[in-house]
Amino acid sequence: MDCTSASNGGSPMFQNPANGQPITYHYFCNFPTCDYHSARSDPVKRHRDTHYPDYKPYTCNYCQASSARRDSTREHCLKQHKDDSENAFRYDSTIPKPEGWIAYEPKRCPWPPVMV
Repeated sequence: MDCTSASNGGSPMFQNPANGQPITYHYFCNFPTCDYHSARSDPVKRHRDTHYPDYKPYTCNYCQASSARRDSTREHCLKQHKDDSENAFRYDSTIPKPEGWIAYEPKRCPWPPVMV
């Protein structure tokens, strides 16, 4: 079975021919040599940022701390500066995306892997 052809939202769809157990699906990081995976796609999308540690387009307006993720910057502003507003930080669209940036949907495959 091709990993990209299945689409059932993570619910069991087939049975493993080896043991008869239901097969669910996991989402995998598309970055070469990375084996990170999750049952949901959003953690895999957040995980992508670990491959680009220097790309931090969100910046705190108080202290210039920066982050790759909007939610991390907002949390910083709340904890450090007691400001949870949208004005506490900014997104700098002039920061270029890193070379090799993968704007992707994580690859969806059966889990556990089916050996046929």
